[in-house]
Amino acid sequence: MKNFSLFLFLLLPVLCMAQLTPGRYRISLAHNGKVIESGGSGSSRLTLVTPCSNTQENCQNQIWDVKKVRGTENQFLIQKVSNRLCMTYKEQINGTYGNVVLQDVFMQGQMPIAQQRFQSFSIVEDKDGIYTIQPQRQPGATERNDVFLSAKINTINVDGGSVDFEYKNQQQNPTGYNNSTNVYWKFLPVANTTSSVQVIRAPIRSGSVIVAPPSDNKIDIDFKTGGDNLEPRGFQKNLQLTIALKNRAPIVVEDVNKGQTWANNSLRRVSVPLPPDINVMDLESITLIRTVVKSWNNVDAGIADNWNLDKLTATASVKTDGRLVRTVLLNVVGSPLFRFIYENRGVTDPNAGISKTFPFSPASYQNYQGSGTVRNQITTATVIGTGGDDLRGGGNNVEILIKLKTTPVRTIYLRNLNNNENWPNDSERTVYKPVTGTPFTFADIESIELRHTGGGGIGADNWKLDKFKFTMTINGEARVLIDVLKSPEHIFTGDSRRKTYRIN
Repeated sequence: MKNFSLFLFLLLPVLCMAQLTPGRYRISLAHNGKVIESGGSGSSRLTLVTPCSNTQENCQNQIWDVKKVRGTENQFLIQKVSNRLCMTYKEQINGTYGNVVLQDVFMQGQMPIAQQRFQSFSIVEDKDGIYTIQPQRQPGATERNDVFLSAKINTINVDGGSVDFEYKNQQQNPTGYNNSTNVYWKFLPVANTTSSVQVIRAPIRSGSVIVAPPSDNKIDIDFKTGGDNLEPRGFQKNLQLTIALKNRAPIVVEDVNKGQTWANNSLRRVSVPLPPDINVMDLESITLIRTVVKSWNNVDAGIADNWNLDKLTATASVKTDGRLVRTVLLNVVGSPLFRFIYENRGVTDPNAGISKTFPFSPASYQNYQGSGTVRNQITTATVIGTGGDDLRGGGNNVEILIKLKTTPVRTIYLRNLNNNENWPNDSERTVYKPVTGTPFTFADIESIELRHTGGGGIGADNWKLDKFKFTMTINGEARVLIDVLKSPEHIFTGDSRRKTYRIN
């Protein structure tokens, strides 16, 4: 009984150790209060620096989201707030020690579950709110984990000092873990109020960023990636966009892709808030840019990311005379429309570079009525994006039903939009159709139904819809009545051949 009591006494400190709560933190060296920063030095490496004040622009490089890895007790993902890149490590086979963790810590987009171990860290309290940070070991490993996140001892008090992994055992490092001051860390909580999207209404300079007040006005921007994906790199900035406005400062959105990969042939939508007093004619252009963090070099160029943009559309929703009016500002396509590359050295291709500006043309789209139509006719323009399962064609076609609230009730059919043709996976089509018969108004429209004409049973055609945009022009006024983008928005099967959208 005495031995059992002694065992409980020895075990008690372990049981009482507090576990780190997931949240937003600065990670500070316990020895001197310097914090870990990523990106401020222009590379993917981590450095140790003096904490900045909240008014400094580079504060975002010192703030981390610490998240629990699903299904584990004390394994955490450490993710940079500003670009969503994660602390990552690699292993290498060593004949003496087996798989060993390499020294470098680098930043990378969040990995799939199969590789998540290389972004998982054990954060264990050593004493009184002071923690050690260790990489997760290979599954099934039984040897002691003697690898710690560490500040270089010779630069521990210098801004820009290196932060990487260090072995603390008698074989690989005779100084030993217990004699070190450079592996102990504090987690300093930060209020979760930061955002990677800023709406700028004043010149962009440190200390003078003004966030626009809430508004229903916005621009929906749709990106279609082509045959080369957009993928985060620690030495390259994520996508940035700037919307130029007439007689006022531009709107700037950093980290448009939020540190995520945009896969080949994928569709993505980004919504940008607009000021409440904006007029659609004040929207002049959109500029897309992707630059490097610091200077170019041939090493980074060998692993740099290039991105093919195949299609770009922009639709403004602006409150006018008490109602929200949607206007197509931009609809451009190419193969690619533009190729974003690592640098401009020696590039003569006008469709390749690090930035591209696309002017808006709201006036021409407001009065657009389709091909060959005349004023006072009713016309439609339908944009349909197919996802990962094609529309077969033949007897498996797509049509639109427009239901009106008139007396008597009318249903207008726009049949066979695909003209019996196959619409392949990850494709996008735009179809123009006139509406014949007795005229009607926008207020008369009750619903719009998208219908797949195929049957059911074995061998029936399934079709994944990722995008549906429906524009109607009546008496020269064009309105976007439906505009959805989701993967998938709807899967048409033998049991589900219809998708209905209520309009009024």
